[in-house]
Amino acid sequence: RSTAFIALFNTEDGRLVYVNAGHNSPFAYKGQTLEVLAPTRKSPVFGMREGVVYEQKNTTLGQGDVLFCYTDGIREAFSREQLKDFLFTVGKDGSPDEIMQNMSQILDQHLDINGGLKKQKDDMTMLVLKKGS
Repeated sequence: RSTAFIALFNTEDGRLVYVNAGHNSPFAYKGQTLEVLAPTRKSPVFGMREGVVYEQKNTTLGQGDVLFCYTDGIREAFSREQLKDFLFTVGKDGSPDEIMQNMSQILDQHLDINGGLKKQKDDMTMLVLKKGS
């Protein structure tokens, strides 16, 4: 059994088509608004039931908009509200690499303040996608 967020991104028009199989819902930084991507209606983890047809959703990212995906290890260490606050702090300016580095620094600092990685047992993986011009 496994969770997954699967997406197809059209780099030309910014359309993002996705399916969520029990995974954490990513954040989308659109304009000045930070939102959680709408979860799909039927989203059990893979392997729970046979014959599941997963609902497909879509959204559009405009120039400079950012999609932030993360694994459950990050969600286990931080609440959704904390992640949202961290993303507001980082902002969406800069390259995906810079956004990722800034986010990593904030997460590391927060973990150091709260006992470090010794409490964290799962992987902590992030993906940042930014729509260019």
